[in-house]
Amino acid sequence: MSAPEIIWIDSDVLLDHLLRRDPWDEAATELLVRGAAGQIDLRTSALVFANVHYIVRKLVGNPAALRDIRRLAVFIGIAEMGQAEVNRALDSEMPDFEDALQIATAIRVPTLSAVLTRNLGDYALAGIPAMTPRDWLASHPVVESSGES
Repeated sequence: MSAPEIIWIDSDVLLDHLLRRDPWDEAATELLVRGAAGQIDLRTSALVFANVHYIVRKLVGNPAALRDIRRLAVFIGIAEMGQAEVNRALDSEMPDFEDALQIATAIRVPTLSAVLTRNLGDYALAGIPAMTPRDWLASHPVVESSGES
């Protein structure tokens, strides 16, 4: 069996799931279900978790926000972000610094195949394919196992 595809998850995808933001929550939840099942290898940065916590805690309170982050951190790998990534983001031509930090961190993940976000415009200069969760899921349908070997 081959290793699962490695996908970068942006904060808007996690927020869509956690806050049940219609019409995007269904695709975000499907991605997370596949990640939790080990069908795909989800990655993000600690900055995404911090941003998500900041927003979610304002809406549902700190205990619930921390509970949600704990559940996600079980199966979403957290890529390291340091001085080199900050410098790369500062030197980039990306218009959004936070997105530039994400890309500077994501490009260090070997065999990363895509960034999943609804913010495609800011990722145009990323050098990594950016897709919406819905588009990625449409191009990666679940293949039912026949149970035969």
